[in-house]
Parts: sequence; structure tokens; C-alpha cells
Amino acid sequence: MSFIDLAVECLKQDGVILVPTDTHYALAASPFSQSAAQRLSKMKTQKMEQATLCVTSIQNLLPWVALSSWQHEQLHFFAQRYWPGPLKFLLPKSDQVPENPLMPGESVAVLCNRNCLLNTTIAALEHPLMVLPAIAATASGGLVSMTAARDNFGTQVDMVLPSNNRNQCSHATTFVSLLDDWVELLRHGDVIIEPEMSMT
Repeated sequence: MSFIDLAVECLKQDGVILVPTDTHYALAASPFSQSAAQRLSKMKTQKMEQATLCVTSIQNLLPWVALSSWQHEQLHFFAQRYWPGPLKFLLPKSDQVPENPLMPGESVAVLCNRNCLLNTTIAALEHPLMVLPAIAATASGGLVSMTAARDNFGTQVDMVLPSNNRNQCSHATTFVSLLDDWVELLRHGDVIIEPEMSMT
């Protein structure tokens, strides 16, 4: 079996794995697995943030979000310019998103990476992947490499998906909220977004 086959089988069996993204190495699990979500919660990553859903395209994303016409237009406007790439959106979630302690509330963070291994895994899994940066509670900042991720969580995960791709990013993902029909920059990253860039 290939690494991808092994990773998908592991995820379907409620596993937690380490995967490459465009920025950090990340902890990943199926959003449908409550036991995997509980394991991730217990790992207590630094500034435990809402998990991100990684998708392979806008079409792959749309069932998971409940967009107004304005949000739909804005998402397409930005995604056509920056996806795949290190730009994350906060959007209203649909009923498709399962109840999950790592994706609370009425919104969900979504991202479409360039990383081929990650996208191949998501495509084989046939639904988005839930990820969190593999940052230890004692980490001082910076992007997490495969070596650092293994040092932080190698004994707590079921598998590490290796990658030979060189990380081209210098910062965490740019994070933009499109909630309330308003463009709000939540975090700066390599992708430069200004609210006035939005579709008018």
C-alpha cells in the first residue's frame, strides 16, 4: 500500500496523523470522528484554535458552508486569485459539518492548500480533512517542520505522512472572515489581503 492508502485507512479508522500543508506540518483527522477530535483536544496544542477544514476546491467546499450571495461572490473573487494557497476563510457552516468540539459555533475555517500529498489524501478520503498546526504548548513561534512535528507529537499520532516538498511560505496562513457580509482580516500572512480589494 502507498503512504496515501495507509493514511486514508488510518483516518477512516479514527486515526490522527501528521500531514504537510502549505505552512505548518499539521495534526489531521476526519471531521466525522469524535474519538479523533477528543484525542486532538487532549494534545493541547498552543493557543488551541478552531480546527480548519482542508478542501481541494471550491466545489468540494460548498456543501460544508451556508453562504449568502455576497459571501459566495467574495469567496470566488478571492479564491480565483489565491487558491490553492495559504489563504484561510471563516465562513458560516452548513448542516453538513458534524458536531465536533474542534469546530464549535456557527462558523467554520476553510482552506485549500497547494500541497499535492495533502490534496491527494483528501481526494482519496472523499471529504475534507480537519487539521490543526502541530505546535507544542512550549513552542515559541515559527512554522512547524516535519522534524519539529515529529518531535512534538510523533508518539501521540498513528502515522506521519512524509513530504519532500520544500515549504515556500514564511508565515502562517492569512486568515480572512467573510461573516456578516464583511471582509475582516483576522491574521496577516504571506498572502496580502486588504479589505478594499474585495469585490464591490
